[in-house]
Parts: sequence; structure tokens; C-alpha cells
Amino acid sequence: MMQVMRNPQRCRRTDSPSAHCDCAIPSDAGEPIVPRSLRLPDRNARLLCTLKKVMGMPSVCSNLLRRKTVVTSSLHHTNLTRSLGLLGAIAIGIGSSLGLGAFVITSYAIQNVAGPSFVISVIIAGVANLLAGLAYAENSARLPRAGSAYFYTYVALGELCGFVVGWHLLLENVIAAAIAAKAWSQYVNFITNGTISSAFQLHQMTIASRENSIFVETPDIIALLIALVVSCLSFARAKYTVIVSMVLVLLNGLIIMCFVCIGYLHVDHNNWTGGLGFFAHGFSGVLYGAALLMPVFSGNETITVAVEETREPSKTTPTAIMYSICVCSIVYFCIATSATLALPMSPSMHITDLPDMLDALHIYGASSVIAVGGLIGLIASLLGQICGIPRLLYAMSVDKLMFDRFSHITPKGGLKPYGAIIAGMFVSVISVFVKLEALLQIVSIGTLIAYTMVSISVICFRYQPDTDCLGLYIEYRDIDEDSVLNHMNLFHTSQLNGSSQSSTNSSARDFYYELQNQTEKCRDSQDNEHTHSRQGLQSIRGLPSKISNTANGSVTSLLTTPLSDLSTPSRTSWLRTAIGLIVFILISILLCTLMKISELFKSVNSWLILLILFIVLVALVVSIAVVASQAQHRTKLHFRLPYVPCIPMMSIFINIFLIAALPSEAWIRFAVWTVLGLFMYCAYGYRSSQMSRCTDNAVILSEMAD
Repeated sequence: MMQVMRNPQRCRRTDSPSAHCDCAIPSDAGEPIVPRSLRLPDRNARLLCTLKKVMGMPSVCSNLLRRKTVVTSSLHHTNLTRSLGLLGAIAIGIGSSLGLGAFVITSYAIQNVAGPSFVISVIIAGVANLLAGLAYAENSARLPRAGSAYFYTYVALGELCGFVVGWHLLLENVIAAAIAAKAWSQYVNFITNGTISSAFQLHQMTIASRENSIFVETPDIIALLIALVVSCLSFARAKYTVIVSMVLVLLNGLIIMCFVCIGYLHVDHNNWTGGLGFFAHGFSGVLYGAALLMPVFSGNETITVAVEETREPSKTTPTAIMYSICVCSIVYFCIATSATLALPMSPSMHITDLPDMLDALHIYGASSVIAVGGLIGLIASLLGQICGIPRLLYAMSVDKLMFDRFSHITPKGGLKPYGAIIAGMFVSVISVFVKLEALLQIVSIGTLIAYTMVSISVICFRYQPDTDCLGLYIEYRDIDEDSVLNHMNLFHTSQLNGSSQSSTNSSARDFYYELQNQTEKCRDSQDNEHTHSRQGLQSIRGLPSKISNTANGSVTSLLTTPLSDLSTPSRTSWLRTAIGLIVFILISILLCTLMKISELFKSVNSWLILLILFIVLVALVVSIAVVASQAQHRTKLHFRLPYVPCIPMMSIFINIFLIAALPSEAWIRFAVWTVLGLFMYCAYGYRSSQMSRCTDNAVILSEMAD
């Protein structure tokens, strides 16, 4: 009997069992399926099958919004070696943040952006990163997979949003690494008085550039060399990279402490009150300074993108994120206060004049020590930024949104160096030909967009009706009923026998209290599958069987309504949540626009502006109340963000304000890179996506069922 082999790519599905097609679907055993009829379909049947395939194809919009399917049982499985502990995760988080922020962005922002009011910028940035870090912590506890904000957005908001976030994070890490490389070159020039730079200077390669051009006149060879060297170091396995980061972080911390102590010993209040005053560049400069600091809190991304190399990621990653944010916030606040109180700032100073300002205080020799600390800290930041790029490429490659080569694993469980090579090439090219000031103007927007999307994803996971069992959550431990009855019998027997059975009585009592503690823990969780067994155990001990109806099982339920406590999310409640969230985002954008208009047109009636601001703020509060009144999932996670949706929506609000404070160069960079990313997605990612293949497989199974 003749067998015809079907091609699954040529036929999607047929609506009628009697419809024939000239293609077949291979069975799971690899053998071809015999068609329903041996007679090949005629021309009309072929045309009918083609029309049905076209009509049955999912729309392009639904493909762009398709969400990644997560199999909970496979979340702990990884091809990478889990070699990072808590200290290692904290080290890479602090190492990727501290050097770049302390020795580059802090001095630049104080001199050119915010002045002494940069202290307030640090507070705003610390609060914004803390709120975003809490969202990262819950998502990492729920979904411990590599990819960080890209992966969370892909699962919550769909494929296109996830790709755009991942695409911008790639460029953000490249720009941050290039800034660290160029700043390292300038610190080398300071220590050597320009000797090494003159030796590497290529006069014959001078680039013709205008005064306001983003390109340098002479290629920066020192930045090229340090970028290539650090890229080679990133080839090593994660545990070796962590050891290097720990050593660099410790040395960098000691030198930063020396700088802070020197600054506090030379405090002069005239540096805050004299000159242009505390708000030298207005409140817009404060917001811009806070926006500049957002990428240097890159510990959130660096830690979560390496979650597949972390031991016990659901517990370790949230803790590491919180420690990293707290340490960096305290360090930046100390640097900002000591620098602005002790050191006079002038717009004529260059970006690496932080050591020169110590010379102005007649503390000779300290400037060289601070410069050495800058070299150490910038190497740690450069290493952390470059190491994050291959892991993000790995996550996108596993989903088939990037080339498969980036997901190749070595026999020892490490990443092959393809991603690190690409990262080193891009960082080297940018650091050689682009000015440092131009890079500082276009950084931050990718990080702020990622933080916003992560906060939105937390709300989606809590309020969507089909995400109650998504990711890892804490389950009840089954208690052996025979063991319970045996210990209870021992307990009653020991009571009858009196003091002669004191040891047995003590053992039974210990087990009784242990069982009681387990029951109290079970009350905090709201798993319906175990409600019956829990009530049975409670009735044995005569304990009340009432279950707490709080959303989070804690004081966080004070901000929820009774409706959200007693119900579970539905499609209607999710629709209301989505509308409230969209309205909140639009109102936040409108508020930022009004503030920009009020700055440009100062002649506008102030009472009118205040009235509009009051109406907008009331609308914001109402939108938050609408979202908070809806039902949300009460799944017990290893880390659960409190006060949802207030904290995520506050994070969204602050991030939108900081995005609006960025200069026009950042928006141009965002638009150009987004267009390039959409071209890349349409040319490769849309067709080769793993979710597209899953859709095809679902259609094949449906046809087989027919």
C-alpha cells in the first residue's frame, strides 16, 4: 500500500474531516500517517484546502501578542552550571554598578547636570530603583529563568514587547560598557599625564568632525584595548568571574571610603549656598541627574540575567537584588554629599577632574589614589556589563528570537564565547570612535523602559485570570496521616500512664507543636487543593478551621477591598484592571507633558496650571483605586511584592517622569534603535520564534484529533 508523507508546514488545518489535502503529518513514532483516501485530491480540492489554510491562519496581531508558554516543571532545569551563591550574586550586582556610577556619572552629573542638588537626584534614583527592584524580586522568584526584563515582558505582555525590551537592554549594556572603557582611558591619561595616550595616538587617523559631532577626532586606542581584554576575561565561567568581581569590589570599596572620609573632613556649606545655589540647574536638572543614575543601578539586570547560574534562584536572587540596591544607594549618597559639600564645582571642569578637585584641597597624593580606585572600579563595571550581554543573547536565542549560535553550551556547562565576542566588538567600536559626553546623553532610556515593563508585568501576573499557577510557588507539604494518628495515640497513652511515660509524652508533645506550626503556616496560603485536608487536620486537634481571606496573608491586605479578597480574577476583572492601568499610564504621560509646557511657557496662569494638576492627580488616584479593587491571585511565592498595585504603579509613574527628563538625543537613539530592532524581528525573529513553532504544533495536533 502506498504511503503519502505530509508536510506540516504546508497544511495548517481543515475544518471538515472529509476535506483532503496532499500533505500529511508525521506521527510521534516517526512513521508517516496513511491518508484517509489513497486518491490524491483534484484541482478543486487543492484550491479549497489552500483557501482554508489562508482563512485559518492566525492574524499578525495575535502573533505579535503571543505570550511565551512557561512549563513550571522545567523552570529549575538549565544547561548552565549553577555556581553562584548569595555573595557571588551580590558581588556581580555591586561590581557592575559601583565603579561606573561613582567615578563617571556622579562627577559628570554634579558638574554639568544638577550641581549640589544631585543629592536629591540620588534619593529619587534610589527610591525608583528600590521600587523596580521589588518588582524584579517577585518576578525572579516566580520565573527563575535567564533573560530578566526581556523574559518577564515576553511572558506577561507578548513577544513583540519582550523583543523590544531585550533589544534595548542589549544596546544599554553596550553603551554602559563603552562609557566605562572610555572613562578608564581618561583615568589612565590622568595618572600618566597623557604619556600613554600620546604613545598610542594615531595622528594619521584623525577623523574630520564638527564641534558638535558625536565622534572623536582621534581614535581612543586605550579604550579599545581594555574593552578587548575584559571581553576575553568574560569568556571564563561564572564562578571565576565572580571571584574577580569580589576582589575588585572590595578594593574599590576601600578607596571610595577614603574619598568619602576626605570629603567629610573638608565640609564647606558655601558650596551649597554660594554660586548658583543648591538648585543650580532647576528641578529639571534634578530629574535628569536621577535618570542618569538609573543605569548604574544595573545590579537588578545583572543579577536576574544570570539567574540560571545561581543556586536556589527563587530565594537567592531577590535577596541579592535588595542588598545590591541598598549598598549602592548608601554609597552614592555618601559620595554625592561629600563631593558637593567639600569640593567646589565648576562647569569648566572635565569629566575626570574628581582627582583634580582633591588637589585643589591641597591633599596631594590623594588624587592618585582616587584615580587608581577609578581604574579598579571601572574594570569591575566593564566586566559586569559585558558579562550580561552574552546571557541576554542566550535567553533570546533559546526563544529563537536571536541566532541559534548564541545559545550553544560548552561541555562544562558554560556559554560558548560567541556572545562575548559580539559584545566585545560592539563595545570596542563605540568606545574608539564616539565621545564620552555623547554616550552619557543617550544612556538610561533602555533601563527606564525595562523597569517600567517589569512593573507592568507584576500587575499582569497578579490580575490575569490564567496566571494563578504560573511559575514557582510554595506548595503545602503533605503530612502522613498514619504518622499523625500514631503520635496522637502515643500522646493519649502517655497521659494515661502518667509520669512513667514522660519521655514518650515529650516526644508526642513536640510533634504536636510541630504539627500546629505547620498548620499555622498553611493558613497563610490559600491553595484550594489542600483546603479539605487542612480542615481535617484542624478538626483532629480541635483548632478553628477558618481560613484567612486576605490577599497577601499579611498587613498588605489593608490596601485591598473585600471584593478582591473573596474572589478570584476573571476576564471581566482583568479587563477593568487593564483599562485602569492604561488610563494611569496615559495620565502620567499627560502630567509630564503639562510640566514641560509649564516650563516652556512661564507666562501661563499659575492657577490654571494648579487646577489642571489637581484634576490629573485625582484621576491618578482614581485609576489606582480601580485597579486595587479588582481581584488578584493569592499564590504564595518565595518572595511576594507587598502593596500591589500601589508599588508597581508608583514605579511606573516615577519611571515615566525620568524618561521625560531625558534630552532629545536619548529619544533619537530610542527611535533609531527601535526601527532597527523591528527590522531584525520581522526579518528573523517573527518567523523563527519558538512560540510560532508551538502554534504550528498545536494546529497539527488539532488536525490529528479531527
